[in-house]
Amino acid sequence: MGLRPAKCYADIKKRPYTRVAVKKPRKNYIGTKPAMKIRQFYMGNYMKKFPYVLYLVSKEAKQIRDNSIEAARVTMNRILQKKLGREKYSANVAVYPHQVLRETKRSTGAGADRTSKGMKKAFGKPIGRAVRVFNKTKIFSVGVEKEGIQAAKIGMKKALSKLGINAAIEIREVKLTEEDIKKNIEVTEKLRQKLLRKAKEEEVVKAREEEARAEEEKKEEKEGEGKIREEKAEEKKKPEKTGEKGKKEK
Repeated sequence: MGLRPAKCYADIKKRPYTRVAVKKPRKNYIGTKPAMKIRQFYMGNYMKKFPYVLYLVSKEAKQIRDNSIEAARVTMNRILQKKLGREKYSANVAVYPHQVLRETKRSTGAGADRTSKGMKKAFGKPIGRAVRVFNKTKIFSVGVEKEGIQAAKIGMKKALSKLGINAAIEIREVKLTEEDIKKNIEVTEKLRQKLLRKAKEEEVVKAREEEARAEEEKKEEKEGEGKIREEKAEEKKKPEKTGEKGKKEK
């Protein structure tokens, strides 16, 4: 069965279903927890403290699936990286998908008219994860300098279109101490060195790949030349044989 629309899981109707007991298996109400689709919670220069922090705050109580949060995160992060660069922002996913979604599996297709109805109020099996957000719940936070506020707003608006809820963007100013400023300089320098190392490694890998390609091309050329020589040698031998036959006939 494919992915159902988000509206099927948006309303908060039932009690939370989150109990996973590792130390006490008898109290483990969920057999196997589905894999989480959010790949990253901290992005950009997240060790640095920025003077302005933007929050994406929900205005209603709803359930958001983890795949939509991941889509929003990827969209927002791509815009911030393109407009600001990795050193000039820090982004954070402020929620975690604790809620486990359940669904009753029903047979579909031809000849499944009787079995497709299923049992009323069936408990169901785990199929995915979701986040329960309420009024004034912070979903994303982005730290930027004063020049990057507009870019952060654009990124958050794009991310909001993936979530399907009513939300607002709040901007807060943070006062930085001298210790914070010193730490920011050290953190930024470390990040720059890390990015330079990564770029050099990528260059080395590319150079090796190009060398390997050149060697393969040379081998192919040599093989082609050898085949051409063999064909020419065979062509030279053919007229000699026909000449011998002609002499014998005479």
